[in-house]
Amino acid sequence: MTRTRCARTGKLIQLYLDDQLSHAQAQQLQRHLGGCAACREELSALLNVRHAMIETDGELDLAPGGAPEDLADAIMRRIAA
Repeated sequence: MTRTRCARTGKLIQLYLDDQLSHAQAQQLQRHLGGCAACREELSALLNVRHAMIETDGELDLAPGGAPEDLADAIMRRIAA
């Protein structure tokens, strides 16, 4: 597949992940994925990341021990610097 076509498909993949595809876009994505292993792998990787981040109860799972207590303060200090 051409880079341009895959770049357009990358946008469709993002819409798919956000559940924002029209029926026509979904068909276009399916056709492209049928012939493009790279885009299939990209979609698979993104789905794996999404599934790894979401626990069964729908909450974001940042890390086994959770985020450090001072994470928000550390981020704000870096932004202010």
